[in-house]
Amino acid sequence: MGEFSHPGRFPEAKPTIPLRLVLTDRDGRTLDATIVGKSSTSITLVRTADGKRFDLAVTRLSDSDQTRVKLLDNKVAPTKHPMESSLYRMAQSKLEDVEDSIVEQLAIIDSTNSEIKRRSAYSELKRLKAERLEVENELRNLEKF
Repeated sequence: MGEFSHPGRFPEAKPTIPLRLVLTDRDGRTLDATIVGKSSTSITLVRTADGKRFDLAVTRLSDSDQTRVKLLDNKVAPTKHPMESSLYRMAQSKLEDVEDSIVEQLAIIDSTNSEIKRRSAYSELKRLKAERLEVENELRNLEKF
């Protein structure tokens, strides 16, 4: 049947670098990071929390994460990934703040009987969703390299 193993379904796309994952090591510790490079024995990561870059031996990962990482093609890590820039981290922080505010507005909508408060929250929610799209676009533009 060629590339399509199931008629009418598209094959799954192979993951590519850069790739953001939550990785687990052999001790069960997790790490939210973006893989920006890979060799046959290690991966180059940029930690989401602080933008720090480091190399990690693939053998230090859990068996399931080793399998996921081995599916990636080898790629030399760029000199500097956009996640390492302060502009990227500021935009990421802004996105987190906007998402927190969205959750707050949804909670107000769910918990109030006041039509005025509900309308105000819906208005703010609309503004926040537009802001979230702008920040997501900003992050995508910064990720291009």
